[in-house]
Amino acid sequence: MPVYAGYDSYESVLDEIVHPVAEEFRPQIIIRNGGSDPHFNDRLTNLGLPVKGFRMIGEKVREIAKICDGKVIDLIASGYNKEVLPYAWLALISGLAGIKITVEEPQPIPQRFRNDPSLAETEKVIPEVKRYHKDYWRCFR
Repeated sequence: MPVYAGYDSYESVLDEIVHPVAEEFRPQIIIRNGGSDPHFNDRLTNLGLPVKGFRMIGEKVREIAKICDGKVIDLIASGYNKEVLPYAWLALISGLAGIKITVEEPQPIPQRFRNDPSLAETEKVIPEVKRYHKDYWRCFR
């Protein structure tokens, strides 16, 4: 993901790269590894995902998992801001499970992350990824 990639970037990549590949590959189970590293206030990364983005990821994975009868293992394994972890993980799990709850952002969203500052860059990268992988995936031809 490009530096400072946020909600719209993640949604685009999931819709345009991950979902088509999963449709073509037809896995028997989905194993997703991740944590709260993409949060805009995680000190290890330079990404810009708000808490609602974790819910969206969970929802997208749930939708993709219909391919394999909903079989998903989610390995929540990382994140370096202890104040964000429970919110991001709760949002992710509620999206994955289809539980309708509101998970508030634990910290104010900085102005620069209120709109995805890297969407234009992400939109440039997606066609490149498709071009590089078109020989391997029919969905990118």
